[in-house]
Amino acid sequence: PTLWAAWVELAGLANEYEALDSLQLPKHWMMYFFAAHAFIELKLSDQALEAYMTLVNAGFQKSTYITAQMAIAHHDRRG
Repeated sequence: PTLWAAWVELAGLANEYEALDSLQLPKHWMMYFFAAHAFIELKLSDQALEAYMTLVNAGFQKSTYITAQMAIAHHDRRG
């Protein structure tokens, strides 16, 4: 479940929220990275921020990647 390239490929196939919601994914921390990435791509900033906060609370609070992605989500909320 930690092969990021596979998750990114899957995100490209889910082009709307309903498609993401219908996926049956493993309950793994990597799933939250995937969901947040997909939500950012779909401009679903609130959902992306929720997924990133789950990761922060799970121990990724020092991740510069998550910080940058959260900044993108906040920026997208403004537009």
